[in-house]
Amino acid sequence: MTVKEFINRIVKELFEKYQESAILYEYKDNSQTHFLKILPKSIYDSVEFKELYADFISEFIDNDFEGSLCIIADDSAVTLINPDLYINSTSDSLKTVSMNNLLQKNNFNSIFLNKSLKESAINYCLAA
Repeated sequence: MTVKEFINRIVKELFEKYQESAILYEYKDNSQTHFLKILPKSIYDSVEFKELYADFISEFIDNDFEGSLCIIADDSAVTLINPDLYINSTSDSLKTVSMNNLLQKNNFNSIFLNKSLKESAINYCLAA
């Protein structure tokens, strides 16, 4: 599995579980970090989500992907300035893809906008 496939899978999994959510993804080259931001914060704060988060981090490390994975909430000190994807249940524009369309096509590659994800080595995690 590539890091892109992994990110696609967890975005799909999160959105299927939390259909009222909005999810943003951005890869920051300077820190080699894959950031996922989930809204609203009530989802991020839930016990169920924290268990998923821990599973995702463990799987990221187990797969020996390059960089780190950091899942953040709206009040994080990290700002996603130019997200590679923004997805919610109602919008459909340049950086926003309707999840219903995505699920019908079963093609998450379309949500990545002209950015490539690096694949291989550093295995640490950031906590937000």
